[in-house]
Amino acid sequence: MTLISNKYLSWLIVRPLCRRGNASSGLDALSCCEKAERPKESYEKLDGELVMLQNAVIRGDEKTVEVILSRARRIGIINYQDYAGRTCLHHAAQNGHARIARILLEYNADPILKNKEGKTALQMAMENGHHNVVEVSGSDLITVLDPETALVLAQVLLQTKTNSTTGKPKIGNEVPTLYSMDVEALHADAADKYFKGDYAGAEDLYKKALAANPKHLRSLCNYGALLHNIKNEYDKAAEMYSAALKVDKNDVVTLYNYALLLEVAKKDYLGAERLYLRALQVDPMHVDTLVNYGSLLKTVHNELGTAEKMYVTALQVEPNHVDALCNYALLLRDGLGNKEKARSLIQHALEVAPDDEWLKKHASAF
Repeated sequence: MTLISNKYLSWLIVRPLCRRGNASSGLDALSCCEKAERPKESYEKLDGELVMLQNAVIRGDEKTVEVILSRARRIGIINYQDYAGRTCLHHAAQNGHARIARILLEYNADPILKNKEGKTALQMAMENGHHNVVEVSGSDLITVLDPETALVLAQVLLQTKTNSTTGKPKIGNEVPTLYSMDVEALHADAADKYFKGDYAGAEDLYKKALAANPKHLRSLCNYGALLHNIKNEYDKAAEMYSAALKVDKNDVVTLYNYALLLEVAKKDYLGAERLYLRALQVDPMHVDTLVNYGSLLKTVHNELGTAEKMYVTALQVEPNHVDALCNYALLLRDGLGNKEKARSLIQHALEVAPDDEWLKKHASAF
């Protein structure tokens, strides 16, 4: 085999191998090409190995990235900064490749390096809405970073959450700790406090979770539910639901909660119906949506037959659903004239929930 020392020609040989994802063959070819004459390595020139790494990072090729890094001849290749000051970690963050960001950090990529615009990789991830990368950099990988770097990451996260005009955090005023960056843990603790009746504690944790990740779907939805059901702050709740649907327009729980708010609190029946129907398009068996849409059909449109179908379907999915049993019983008694079946449903509901206050008060009327 004729040895080629020219960098450009050697890269012409390696590039087709790399594009097919054959990183091992590409590196072997490059190594062979350079045996005769390897120029003095310098960060001023891109060699084939570096270009292969950057391209693999940009296109999200995890396997190739791992192979290149495991066989890299230069320790510092991972922190090479291109003409714009970007490292491989910047490219991974900008393109939303969280797993590759994890790999790069494990191979000692420097998360504090800034590009020529003065931005770290973490800041680029935030700007591009890649919160999966932020969570990797901010929490999961704290264990592989030294404490000093971890604290700097916390400060970077804080900077990315501040309002450009006031310099204050958008939600809450506390500097996020390393724990506060674990959004899932914050959300779980908030939900636990919510169900235990500690609404102030739950609200505080939801705010912290959203400060760490403003697009965390479950925190947006559940904080909206707290504002809606507990604090009666309907406009703020609507903002949370709307933000959640921007993250996932087909999230059934958010669609249902938002529809309920529009129907009951704002009397926007048309808007509520649109959301109920959207939720049922996503999940035709979502029991709470079936029950509440059935109630809307009965009370607003007087479509008793369609409402009955909703209740029947709900009870087929969940035979012991108390609201479905009670609403269907009311429909049978008041609209369809079947009092015997209505009494049977109420009796069933009492067996399921003997301490239900509404049932205790109204059961005798059936």
